[in-house]
Amino acid sequence: MSFYDRLDTNKTVVRAKTVLNEYARFIKIVNNSLYEIGKSECSFGKAITFSNYVNADARLIEAINRKDRSYDEIYKYIKDIQSAINCLKNSQIEILNLKYVNDMTNKEIADRLSAEGKILSERQVVRRLRGTYIDFAIAYGIYVVKTGEDDE
Repeated sequence: MSFYDRLDTNKTVVRAKTVLNEYARFIKIVNNSLYEIGKSECSFGKAITFSNYVNADARLIEAINRKDRSYDEIYKYIKDIQSAINCLKNSQIEILNLKYVNDMTNKEIADRLSAEGKILSERQVVRRLRGTYIDFAIAYGIYVVKTGEDDE
């Protein structure tokens, strides 16, 4: 039995969605903070998204959260998620960006990717997102293994 066969994929997907939702909210908070301090772009020249935030300048985040006592916890949280996202393929990061940062529906993602020459149906988007959630959960260490089965 392979590792993937032993995963409880439904629970794993739920955990991944929860973490990615929290991370997306954090990115939006950072973007709003940038807007409020008069910067519409980060020091690396683009608005923050999953794909370009992965290796963002930590000094920018430090400036935004300078007075935050839990900065070390926030920094560790960001780095851990960045490391997990770095394990994903670019196409997976792109689909997460469209889903969580751009708040697109699965249908909108399918239309957008089809317009870019990557012909995808809504059903294929759902399948790709599910695979991406599982890959992210494994990389981040939040996967769930089925219980009640004999381990080999």
